[in-house]
Amino acid sequence: MLLFYSLDTILLIIAFCAPLSIPLRLFYPTLGSDLSLPTEPLLILVTGIYIFKLLVDRNIPKKIFYHPVSYIILLYLLWMFISAMTSTLPIVSFKFLANRLWFITSFYFLASAFFAKSSNITKYLWVYIIALTIVVLITLLRHSQSQFSHQTAYTIMKPFFDDHTSYGAVLAFVIPPLFGLLYLNKSNLKYYIFTIGIIGIIFVGLFFSYTRAAWLGVALSFGIWILIKLRIKFKVFALVVVCLALVVIPFQTEIYVMLRSNKSDSSSNFTTQFKSMTNIKTDDSNVERLNRWSCAWRMFLDKPITGFGPGTYMFKYAPYQRSWERSVISTNTASLGNSHSEYLGPLAEQGLLGLLLYLAVIFATVRTALRVINKATNKRSKLIALCLILGLFTYYLHGFMNDFLDMDKVTALFWGFTAAIVCLDVYHFDEVVVE
Repeated sequence: MLLFYSLDTILLIIAFCAPLSIPLRLFYPTLGSDLSLPTEPLLILVTGIYIFKLLVDRNIPKKIFYHPVSYIILLYLLWMFISAMTSTLPIVSFKFLANRLWFITSFYFLASAFFAKSSNITKYLWVYIIALTIVVLITLLRHSQSQFSHQTAYTIMKPFFDDHTSYGAVLAFVIPPLFGLLYLNKSNLKYYIFTIGIIGIIFVGLFFSYTRAAWLGVALSFGIWILIKLRIKFKVFALVVVCLALVVIPFQTEIYVMLRSNKSDSSSNFTTQFKSMTNIKTDDSNVERLNRWSCAWRMFLDKPITGFGPGTYMFKYAPYQRSWERSVISTNTASLGNSHSEYLGPLAEQGLLGLLLYLAVIFATVRTALRVINKATNKRSKLIALCLILGLFTYYLHGFMNDFLDMDKVTALFWGFTAAIVCLDVYHFDEVVVE
């Protein structure tokens, strides 16, 4: 009944269930494919009903569909369909496309309709964060039984998360929005104290996740916040990045030698763990990432136009490994993850245009958020847009080292935050909101 008469309620149920979802393979280990329960079956149903309603009612929300971010997302999906048509493994690619379609339909297009009411954005954030806090408390309780050891940190969050990297990425994702919620609750002492408690739990969880990329993502979001506060224009920021690249490239050999001399391995010591981020000689996870990235680049060079097909990297990368680049954890079956990059993965699987369209989604989202932050007259919208884009920046950085956009827990935030920013621009730019 809710699926037909209250998709908004179903969306909140999915947002709450996402951090708590568990894989189907937990019950059927021999299955060839996997689903997150109960979220993905619900997402499939929601997608079907949403598309059916659009076709029957023909009531397309033009303000959202005609927004630049939506245009680029639709082009992104169209190119994914084209690259699936030319895929080296069509069945794999169309399954990947279907997965991406129900994530984007639910967490972007359906969520956009839900976020037409401003208060629903914070409601969505809270239901997700409360469920995530439950996961963190369970994880910390189990982790404490091993004295928060570094080794058990890798898998202690199962079955809710596959490993500590995706767990850390999600924790980093919600930290900037939590500070926004704290500010919004400053006049209500009870909720203010409650929010401080949630922030403390999330930070403790992040620390004991031992996820270096997540730590760095939070630090980056703080740096981006300073740049936004200084009102540094996006063009200037982009120019600085290009200039840094032009300086770094001529000295890449010297930088590589310096990184090879770093022998700090992953450990439970915070300083050593942070230093190990640049150890590309003895840190197995770093060495393996470089191996996967090199494979992705060679695959792109072989098929630069349409790539090997969405979702095919794990089945095709093995022949592109080089013996001198392999690590002690290297495999030929991608049992330890995919390409470990949200940027090189699309490059290998969907060619140059696939990567450019993904980057265009990011660029358009950032531009939209900055427009709201700098020009909107609605102060609440400015604050929410700031917190959401800072949350997204933690993942934009994390995407250089891992790829989790095939997970409901991450896409609920990635596409949900993107949808909320678009809605702030479309519906709540000059609106006077009375809560």
